[in-house]
Amino acid sequence: MELSQRNPDLKRTCSIGFNCFPFYPDDPELLSFDETVMLADLALYYAKKNGRNISVQIIPGSKIPLPDEVNKIVTSLEMGLDGDYYTIRTDR
Repeated sequence: MELSQRNPDLKRTCSIGFNCFPFYPDDPELLSFDETVMLADLALYYAKKNGRNISVQIIPGSKIPLPDEVNKIVTSLEMGLDGDYYTIRTDR
Protein backbone atom coordinates (compact mmCIF):
# COMPACT_ATOMS: atom_id res chain seq x y z
CA MET A 1 0.00 0.00 0.00
CA GLU A 2 1.37 3.39 -0.98
CA LEU A 3 1.95 6.02 1.67
CA SER A 4 -0.63 8.35 0.09
CA GLN A 5 -3.28 5.63 0.33
CA ARG A 6 -2.63 5.05 4.02
CA ASN A 7 -2.77 8.75 4.87
CA PRO A 8 -4.36 10.86 2.10
CA ASP A 9 -4.00 14.03 4.19
CA LEU A 10 -0.24 13.71 4.37
CA LYS A 11 1.37 16.81 2.92
CA ARG A 12 4.69 16.45 1.17
CA THR A 13 7.17 19.13 0.24
CA CYS A 14 10.51 19.07 -1.49
CA SER A 15 13.16 21.65 -0.69
CA ILE A 16 16.53 21.41 -2.40
CA GLY A 17 19.76 23.27 -1.71
CA PHE A 18 22.70 22.78 -4.05
CA ASN A 19 25.84 24.24 -5.59
CA CYS A 20 28.78 23.08 -7.70
CA PHE A 21 32.08 21.57 -6.65
CA PRO A 22 34.60 23.03 -6.89
CA PHE A 23 32.71 26.12 -5.87
CA TYR A 24 35.22 28.69 -7.14
CA PRO A 25 36.50 27.38 -10.50
CA ASP A 26 39.35 29.92 -10.53
CA ASP A 27 40.51 28.68 -7.11
CA PRO A 28 39.25 25.08 -6.87
CA GLU A 29 41.05 24.24 -3.63
CA LEU A 30 39.81 27.26 -1.66
CA LEU A 31 36.70 25.47 -0.38
CA SER A 32 36.96 21.82 0.62
CA PHE A 33 34.27 19.34 -0.31
CA ASP A 34 32.86 19.56 3.23
CA GLU A 35 32.76 23.36 3.10
CA THR A 36 30.96 23.19 -0.23
CA VAL A 37 28.40 20.84 1.32
CA MET A 38 27.96 23.37 4.13
CA LEU A 39 27.04 25.98 1.50
CA ALA A 40 24.48 23.59 0.01
CA ASP A 41 23.09 23.15 3.51
CA LEU A 42 22.70 26.94 3.84
CA ALA A 43 20.79 26.88 0.54
CA LEU A 44 18.50 24.15 1.87
CA TYR A 45 17.72 26.11 5.04
CA TYR A 46 17.00 29.16 2.88
CA ALA A 47 14.57 27.09 0.80
CA LYS A 48 12.75 25.80 3.87
CA LYS A 49 12.57 29.27 5.39
CA ASN A 50 11.18 30.81 2.20
CA GLY A 51 8.17 28.67 1.50
CA ARG A 52 9.33 25.13 0.83
CA ASN A 53 8.82 23.38 -2.52
CA ILE A 54 11.69 25.40 -3.91
CA SER A 55 15.18 24.71 -5.18
CA VAL A 56 17.96 27.09 -4.21
CA GLN A 57 21.42 27.22 -5.70
CA ILE A 58 24.32 29.17 -4.25
CA ILE A 59 26.57 30.46 -7.01
CA PRO A 60 29.88 32.35 -6.77
CA GLY A 61 29.64 36.12 -6.50
CA SER A 62 32.08 38.71 -7.76
CA LYS A 63 34.54 38.32 -4.86
CA ILE A 64 36.65 35.37 -3.76
CA PRO A 65 37.20 35.14 0.01
CA LEU A 66 40.59 35.08 1.63
CA PRO A 67 41.40 31.73 3.27
CA ASP A 68 40.68 33.14 6.75
CA GLU A 69 37.19 34.29 5.60
CA VAL A 70 36.06 30.89 4.34
CA ASN A 71 34.70 29.64 7.68
CA LYS A 72 32.57 32.79 8.03
CA ILE A 73 30.95 32.49 4.62
CA VAL A 74 30.18 28.76 4.86
CA THR A 75 28.43 29.20 8.21
CA SER A 76 26.64 32.52 7.62
CA LEU A 77 24.46 33.08 4.59
CA GLU A 78 24.26 36.78 5.36
CA MET A 79 28.04 37.12 5.49
CA GLY A 80 28.47 35.47 2.11
CA LEU A 81 25.66 37.44 0.46
CA ASP A 82 26.57 40.81 1.98
CA GLY A 83 30.22 40.36 1.02
CA ASP A 84 29.26 39.33 -2.53
CA TYR A 85 31.17 36.06 -2.13
CA TYR A 86 28.10 34.28 -3.50
CA THR A 87 24.53 34.86 -4.55
CA ILE A 88 21.34 32.82 -4.53
CA ARG A 89 19.38 31.55 -7.51
CA THR A 90 15.92 30.03 -6.99
CA ASP A 91 13.33 28.42 -9.23
CA ARG A 92 10.78 31.07 -8.23
